[in-house]
Amino acid sequence: IMDKIYQAIGWDVALKIDRTVWLEFERHSVEVGKRITAEQQYASLKVPFALGNALFEAGVDLPTACSKVRGLSYSSRSGFRFSRDLLEESYKQALDSILEQVRELVRKMPNIHCLLVVGGFAEFPLVINQFEQSFSDRSIRIIRPNDSSLSVLKGAVMYGQNPNIVQSRVLRYSYGVQSTILFDEVVHPERLRYKAGGVDYCRNIFRPFAQANKKMKINNPISKDFYPTKSD
Repeated sequence: IMDKIYQAIGWDVALKIDRTVWLEFERHSVEVGKRITAEQQYASLKVPFALGNALFEAGVDLPTACSKVRGLSYSSRSGFRFSRDLLEESYKQALDSILEQVRELVRKMPNIHCLLVVGGFAEFPLVINQFEQSFSDRSIRIIRPNDSSLSVLKGAVMYGQNPNIVQSRVLRYSYGVQSTILFDEVVHPERLRYKAGGVDYCRNIFRPFAQANKKMKINNPISKDFYPTKSD
């Protein structure tokens, strides 16, 4: 959203305006995506006095400047006005990346029947609509809880107060060690074979303690026994 506004007024002008003036406006700009529903075609964003005054002093004619960007307009009454197409275009890259990651998870775990959508982006009707369309063929229910934008923050605070509230995690990576096992001609490549004490071994084999995408209980010790292949 901000890129479109900077584009309209010109980057050279935008960079001359005090950064603190822009920060106030940028905080409000996040709310635009929350205002446009499936039925609405436009969303408005008022211009704070400090920013409006700075643009006026810089000689920016906002109605003329905004007319240069498709889907963006300006009026003194409603402020900046964004079309639905412009908002969808602005969020497309981030949303496509999120959807692709979720699709990949769903492919790996086909028994998923519900998706709980949280975080600030979850309060955007356009985002929820895209989720519902993307997973309609799988009959996956999309659930957005109340105060979804605060869910992550609340979870972090609760975990900080009581780390035991999280009983298990799904591992992102596999953990293990490089070790040596008995050589199997069917499985192991010849280049990894070596002999010790008259026995054929295979070197450089990854022995996992815990594997990716598996659920692991918190503070659950794992122990494995290892022995030297040579007596010396």
